[in-house]
Amino acid sequence: NSKTAGSAMTLIAGGSPVNPAAVSISSNTITNNTMAGGGAAATLLCITMAGTSTYTVNSNTVNNNSVTGMTGAAIATLSGFSNSGGTQNETISGNKFSNLFVTGTSTGLQVVRGIHNNTTGTSTRTVSQDTIFNLYTSSAMSAVVTGINSQLGGNTTISRNWIYNLFPGQSAT
Repeated sequence: NSKTAGSAMTLIAGGSPVNPAAVSISSNTITNNTMAGGGAAATLLCITMAGTSTYTVNSNTVNNNSVTGMTGAAIATLSGFSNSGGTQNETISGNKFSNLFVTGTSTGLQVVRGIHNNTTGTSTRTVSQDTIFNLYTSSAMSAVVTGINSQLGGNTTISRNWIYNLFPGQSAT
């Protein structure tokens, strides 16, 4: 898939179900998707969830997805997995997130994340046995590149993940 204009692209959205619903996203391949960024903010979410439910995201391959051609001071946000819902029980395991990148000449602070969790403080979260590698931006760009970003959450377990080859542009934050 290619998106030539616009501010956001989502590849798989788990929706916003409420408890006691359960959502499973597994064994998908999400690869070779490009969003042309340009001079406006751009967001590319490969797998995203919201709502107040039980989620299982496992055995997915997310590879070679990008936001390209960022200019001016525009900011791109690219996440392999992103969850920003309410109180949840979530398990993210056995996934591979690789070759996620932002290119261009923008002076804005680019954001590239393998896994991003930002749910309420009472959520239960397990992130395990995921492989995250080759997350990067162009060498002239400022960036925050993160393998796993776990915010809030009550009982949180992050274990046995393999994270390597993270390359932010000029500022290693």
